[in-house]
Amino acid sequence: MTTALIRKHIVEAQLQFALEANIIAAKQAAASAREDAVHEQSVAETQYDSLAIESAYLAHGHSERCDAASRHLSEFNALFGKPCQTIQPGALFALVNEQDERHYYYLGPHEGGLKVFVAGTAVVVITLASPLGMRLQGLMADDEVVFEHAGRSQTLTVEFVC
Repeated sequence: MTTALIRKHIVEAQLQFALEANIIAAKQAAASAREDAVHEQSVAETQYDSLAIESAYLAHGHSERCDAASRHLSEFNALFGKPCQTIQPGALFALVNEQDERHYYYLGPHEGGLKVFVAGTAVVVITLASPLGMRLQGLMADDEVVFEHAGRSQTLTVEFVC
């Protein structure tokens, strides 16, 4: 895919959709666990019967996951539309390796590894906490970085940043 076909606003819309889907999934999981915790068949019959307690703990964990997903969406929303000349949070960029393979990335505040597709091309979220994110911060188009991955050294070239 050429860089002309990768549009930052489309990538950001896909990211927003994926993050909202995470919130919905977390809310549904929390609601299901809450229902299980109070269901009549979850009532303890013996002192060793802990299904209701386990479901309540699970519901609490899913509620925390929902809160975290909402915070992550807010932090992404603060970056959306931000113009970038260098690789920094909110930047969409492409890296080309020595085999002339092109990979697209979005530097986000959270959700490293989240992958969205634009016109059949994967765009992966990386964070500054990742080894690659740390090495790339501040680079511009045409900059190169040598990166160790899977025991071998790769030279990566920043094709574009937007």
